[in-house]
Amino acid sequence: MVVADEDVDRLIARAERDPVEVLELALALVGTTTSGDQASGLWRAASLAARLLDRLDEAIAHARCSVAAARSASHAEREAEARVTLALALFTSGRTRQALTELDRAERVAEGTGVMRVLGQRALLMERVGRLDEALSLYSQAVQHPAAADHLDVLLTDRGIALALSGRFDEAIADLERVCDLVGSDGPSGLLAYALHNLGFAHAAAGRLNTALGLFDDADAMLTDLGFTVGKTLVARARALRSARLHDEAGEAALAALHEFERVGALADAAETRVLVAQAFLRRGDPATGAEARAASVALRRQGRSALAALAEHTALQARIMAGRPDRRTLAAAVRCADELAAAGMASEALEARLTAGLLARAVGEDAAAVTYLAMVAAERGRGLLADRLRGWHAEALLRLDRGDRASCRRAIVAGIDVVREMQAMLGAADLQAAAAGSGLALADLGLQLALEDDDAWDVLRWVERWRAGSLGLGLRTAVSADLAVELDALRAAFGRLDTAVLGGDDVAAARQQIAQLETRIRARSRRSVGRSSTTVARADLVGQLGRTVLVTYFELRGRVGAVTVIDGTARLHADLGIDLAEVARIGEAVFFALRRLGSP
Repeated sequence: MVVADEDVDRLIARAERDPVEVLELALALVGTTTSGDQASGLWRAASLAARLLDRLDEAIAHARCSVAAARSASHAEREAEARVTLALALFTSGRTRQALTELDRAERVAEGTGVMRVLGQRALLMERVGRLDEALSLYSQAVQHPAAADHLDVLLTDRGIALALSGRFDEAIADLERVCDLVGSDGPSGLLAYALHNLGFAHAAAGRLNTALGLFDDADAMLTDLGFTVGKTLVARARALRSARLHDEAGEAALAALHEFERVGALADAAETRVLVAQAFLRRGDPATGAEARAASVALRRQGRSALAALAEHTALQARIMAGRPDRRTLAAAVRCADELAAAGMASEALEARLTAGLLARAVGEDAAAVTYLAMVAAERGRGLLADRLRGWHAEALLRLDRGDRASCRRAIVAGIDVVREMQAMLGAADLQAAAAGSGLALADLGLQLALEDDDAWDVLRWVERWRAGSLGLGLRTAVSADLAVELDALRAAFGRLDTAVLGGDDVAAARQQIAQLETRIRARSRRSVGRSSTTVARADLVGQLGRTVLVTYFELRGRVGAVTVIDGTARLHADLGIDLAEVARIGEAVFFALRRLGSP
């Protein structure tokens, strides 16, 4: 079989779309050519395809063959391309230092277009390890390179994503809209679909969910019509929906992505996405959570991704607690998860796992162990990220309750809810405020539980309204200063990078540090511009405002639906109305479906 140079180039270009076919064909053709130049290109196509199929050892081996063939042919351009491909495969397998060494070697032999490619690949690696300022500088050098004209769509795409990850959303969107213009002139194509998807990612990172979902819809429809896989676009959709706490929709998108990855044999992507599926299922109380989380853990262990496997196992443990099946074996597993997450540098996740261990120890009667684990979490209530402080106050409240000091426990709960209020006041955006509100729900439930145990109708009403007043006030702060808006964008981007790093098993320290710094600065600004407001109405004022009007306030706690009525100044507690919560959920789903239809053109 005669191999033409253009056949080799076409195989390289097709690797992303048809990795299975390209890998098979490239390996079949490489033995038929006597040209070192062509052999290098075929080995490179095989490496690119193998990496996309998560066969990383093969990808590295094929890339090394590509380098050797180029060197034997004394073809500097092919050698530089092969070393860039090898660097990407090495980095994907976790060998960052070796990847950078290969880029240094590629830079020494690169000429013309090769120099621009080395700059772009080095920028991508800097972006992936969290060194965004360096990445942006390198991307800009690559964009300005004389050889960049024919590759501007790729370079602007990469720079646009890095800008979004830096919180510079307007610049990111400008770059990515320019890409859409560059690749869209010839009508629908895979390039245009991916450009629309990347533009959607930038809007999602900026908290503009409706715009993002519209762009994801357009991208998915185009990719499907063209026969492309849509797994990665569905993952982006799932993450955007999860950030807005739309867990049902996020679970559906993640599950669809999982099926797509399994269909094409992308095992690493499938295992990672299964964690997303399990987390979404957990938030909506789906009984399938445990099975999905355990399957994810097994797959991730096989791939050597122990930190992400521990995160999946913790999700399975949370599902067991939710199902009311705590036992000592589950407690031991929670402790192992916490230790493994801490060793991987995932401090917030480790703290959450220790809180889970404390809750389990309380449930199975291991009082000494409960005190040990809860005290470790409670120690964080005055330091670190605000989310960690919230967990700390939750643990402290439980410790005080178990000591029999209910009044002090209530003060700890109020302190934790104040952290939630502080998070909401400083964030100033509905998507981030919603996440903050959801984080404090367990504390609010604990306060409500104490009030119910005391059979105090007015106290129950105060706890319900204290929480509800904050939860329903989402997004009310619309005017922020230009400086604060910049820092809010940076915080949103840092949260996104942390989420990506956690699910990708990457180093999370840089993102955590930036979040802590930004929270400190934003809290200082917010305190100057926003005063604290009461979230409850005084009893006498409420009675006076009601007059002869009847107030009925409903609440739900651990599957029980109750209510407080206030009639003629007298409050009565109806702790359990005997309502089927599943029926309430079905009615709620119908209402939300109707609202979505009304809001749709």
